[in-house]
Amino acid sequence: MGDLLTPIITAASALLGVGLTGAINARSDKRKDKALERQQVHHESVQERNHIRELHAEHKKWLREQRLAAYQSLLTAMTQAREANWQYFNVLQSGSSSTSDAQEKRTAARQARSVANQASHTVQLEGPEAVSAVAVRCLEIMEIEYERVATLVEGTLTNNLSPQRETEIRAAFAVGDQEYKDVLDLFVETARAALGEILAVG
Repeated sequence: MGDLLTPIITAASALLGVGLTGAINARSDKRKDKALERQQVHHESVQERNHIRELHAEHKKWLREQRLAAYQSLLTAMTQAREANWQYFNVLQSGSSSTSDAQEKRTAARQARSVANQASHTVQLEGPEAVSAVAVRCLEIMEIEYERVATLVEGTLTNNLSPQRETEIRAAFAVGDQEYKDVLDLFVETARAALGEILAVG
């Protein structure tokens, strides 16, 4: 009887050993799988964060380029509008002072103002608020200067300008000239600060 029990006990022990080993191995495999899964999730999370950072950096670069182009366009348009204004004013300095010449120069000044207007609106859309506000002021100064020139030129050519009014307008040119320079300097300063802020934002 004892001889019969020995093989059964041995077999049972072997089966139990195999079962325990299998259970331990299965548990170990589960731990490894969970560790690998956690590692994979962490890796994907790191990749996603890096991708978001790259997209953010690309967006900042694109935004900066867009704004820089808009700011440069406004500066160029304002300079050209001012030049067209002075060409219009110079009709009075030329010997001919013809009405057709004045009309041609007035049309060129109006077209230059229109371009500056469009450039200013683009800056106002691009922002930020501080730069938009100065862009609006640029247009105001440009319009005031154009109106002075138009009043002086047209009034002089049609003899509808009193000497006192002519003296007032000519005196205002010096003030207007300084205002124009000041507002463009302010625009450059404000635009530069805005472009720097884009790079500074993490």
